[in-house]
Amino acid sequence: MAKMATFWAMLNEEKLIGTCLHFIQDKQIDSGEIIQQSSIATDNKKSYLHNVLQLYFSGIDSMAAAVNKLSLHQRLESNPQQGDPVYYGFPHEEHLQAFKNKGFRLF
Repeated sequence: MAKMATFWAMLNEEKLIGTCLHFIQDKQIDSGEIIQQSSIATDNKKSYLHNVLQLYFSGIDSMAAAVNKLSLHQRLESNPQQGDPVYYGFPHEEHLQAFKNKGFRLF
C-alpha cells in the first residue's frame, strides 16, 4: 500500500503502474484477495497527475465488471496476494525534490 503510489513508482523509475481491485478482508490496508489487476506503462514525460488519471480507465472497467457479475449473482473469483507488502508513506520534501531533480512534474 502506498500513499501516492504512482508518485513512488515514477520516483523509482518503475516501467508499469496499475490498479488492483481486491476484497477488504480485515482491518489491514490492501491485504485482501485480488479480484483483478491491470497495468499501463508509466509515462515519465507526462505529469504524476496525468499518469494517475490514466489509471482510472482500467480501474473503472474492473469495478464495473465486478458489479455486473454480482448483479448476475455470480461469484467473484480471487487470488491471494503474493510476496511481502511494501508500504510507502506520503512523500517528504526530500522525496519531492528528488522527483523534481529527475525532471518529473506533479501536474
